[in-house]
Amino acid sequence: MISNNKNALKPKTIGLLCLVLSLLALTPIMRIAAADGGQGQSEQSSNMQVSSGGNQAQVVSNIEANGVEKSYKAQLDTSQGVTVHVNFESDSESQNAESENEIEFQATFQNLVEFTDPSGVLTNTSTIIQSMDLTQLSYSPIQETQVTYNGIQGYELSTQATQGNFTFKVVAYAFPNSTAINATSLSPSSLKIVIYILNYPYKQSNSLLALQIRTQSDASVDTSNANSQEDIQSSASSLGEQAVFSWNGPLTVNGQSYSSPIKSSITSQGDEAKTLNLIYPHGQSIVHDPTIGVYLGSVPLYLQPTFMIGAAAVIAIVAALSIAMVSRRIRK
Repeated sequence: MISNNKNALKPKTIGLLCLVLSLLALTPIMRIAAADGGQGQSEQSSNMQVSSGGNQAQVVSNIEANGVEKSYKAQLDTSQGVTVHVNFESDSESQNAESENEIEFQATFQNLVEFTDPSGVLTNTSTIIQSMDLTQLSYSPIQETQVTYNGIQGYELSTQATQGNFTFKVVAYAFPNSTAINATSLSPSSLKIVIYILNYPYKQSNSLLALQIRTQSDASVDTSNANSQEDIQSSASSLGEQAVFSWNGPLTVNGQSYSSPIKSSITSQGDEAKTLNLIYPHGQSIVHDPTIGVYLGSVPLYLQPTFMIGAAAVIAIVAALSIAMVSRRIRK
């Protein structure tokens, strides 16, 4: 017997509510799938090769998914500072046509600028105290080490430069399967980069430090998400892939964690080149984890695995409540 209680939810209402909430919860998961290459399980593994020697190291991933052959190359070069160069090619075949797409993007760690500014960011009116040219430092040969995270074997590439007590160190991580490091999800077409700035020789005790990164692409560089999502992107290819440099990863200064957003400013050198200024608090130990890679219609903010856990939890709760409420009404 069906209850006549006017306050009881009708089965159709419950079903509609369940559908709406489930779709809302699934949105981040769909964004994660897009960020991991848009291919879901079909792009979970790749044929990855890593080579290193002297001032260069290269990571190559060959992936085939849904009839599309993809080649991802990331190169670490220390001949003039530390440069991370990303190259991505995709070759798709259909019954009527064959298309090729290529994306090139690079980021060079150029300068460390000590400055003061009431706004807290580096601008044309900031007071520059000193600047250190990172491209003029001598870097150690790139070291390649095999590492394992979450049961997945990957590669660590590291190099550093020292000047007195000061050290600037860059470590890059690459994995042939999707995994996560420090709550940041990585696909075979991305690198996690850890930047160490140790014992910078400050001249003032109340100053800030800006890491200047010159980014360049074979297409225009989009900075519209710099403030909201902490990334810059190349223009999308015809298949939707974009090269993305994201700085919303963890930041610690003198052992203290800082949450997003990390302050930044951008100087343009044209459509294809931008200088990104990442602003760090005054400190003797600065550790920051950005990422660089190629994604399909992605925004790296949605790479966080907590979105998947939260979405799954919401769906499970809604489903359980709906079943319980319907069963209770039927018993009545």
